[in-house]
Amino acid sequence: MMLSFFAWRTRKLFVKIDEEKGPVLDANYQLGKRFTLMFKVQDNETECYYNGKLKFKYKKAFQNSYFKAGAYVQSSCHGKKKV
Repeated sequence: MMLSFFAWRTRKLFVKIDEEKGPVLDANYQLGKRFTLMFKVQDNETECYYNGKLKFKYKKAFQNSYFKAGAYVQSSCHGKKKV
């Protein structure tokens, strides 16, 4: 299992797992609203906390794993590019 990234679609903030839509963290998320996120990994189990509340957990053993955080903006540009 791989946590790909957090995604926002139609007001839902969710976790993308193995390129599929995963657990919903916030069903009514407003863009720009700050939140806290924490992953706790122990004994082959990962817990995901959103704003201090446990949202989901799953059992899976990982080898050579790491966490990476960043803001990777996705956008769709329409029209002609001005030069």
